[in-house]
Amino acid sequence: MVDLHLSVVFKALNVETNYLRIQEDGLERTLSSFDNATPKILDYLVAKGEGLLKKKGSAVNLENGKFEPYMYETNAEALAEFAKKLSHEKRLREVMLH
Repeated sequence: MVDLHLSVVFKALNVETNYLRIQEDGLERTLSSFDNATPKILDYLVAKGEGLLKKKGSAVNLENGKFEPYMYETNAEALAEFAKKLSHEKRLREVMLH
């Protein structure tokens, strides 16, 4: 629901390309606790994160509410492109302040 609502907000502001959400819905509850940082659990979380980066990205289609493939092949590619946008925005803001 959060993804759907934020997609609507970003689209309404005509800045939908500024929204990127990457999430893992399949974490085992006992292995995703913040209070239990054992080496086994940390290894599990690292593996989940690495797997998530390799997954194909998707975005919600606001016309039908379904998730569709994103323009980038993987979440890693989408994240790298988003990082470029953030870096560019930071440089623009620094120039405007000086």
